Amino acid sequence: MMNQTFEKAWSQIVAKAWSDELFKKRLLADPAAVLKEHGIELPTEVAVKVVEDSAKVVHLILPNPPVELSEEEMNQVAGGTLVPGGLLTVGDDAQLANVDMQNCLQKQQQTMQMMSNISKLTSDTMMSVIRKIGG
Repeated sequence: MMNQTFEKAWSQIVAKAWSDELFKKRLLADPAAVLKEHGIELPTEVAVKVVEDSAKVVHLILPNPPVELSEEEMNQVAGGTLVPGGLLTVGDDAQLANVDMQNCLQKQQQTMQMMSNISKLTSDTMMSVIRKIGG
């Protein structure tokens, strides 16, 4: 449910940034504040950076490496139990949420890039057809 809420809010933020240049500038300059305004609150120790792709520059996200768990820890997590004072502390939960958020952002970024590519291809095709008709 958390991912759906985030994805919906992020989609609204992206749509607004595409149509409102001042909003986009604020998003790029102070993403934590803009996210908070849209109901996405992050822990104060988590820094957020929003970057913009272009036709010539594409940003890829390199997520944190996964945490190596022992077989016993895997069984405890899979069984729904917590390791006292260890495995799923608040900090660990925040780190897992951060990885989830990075993955969501990367998927969103890939989707936006794909949409941009489709739009460019459609535009190029239309211009080619117009040139053939006019010429």
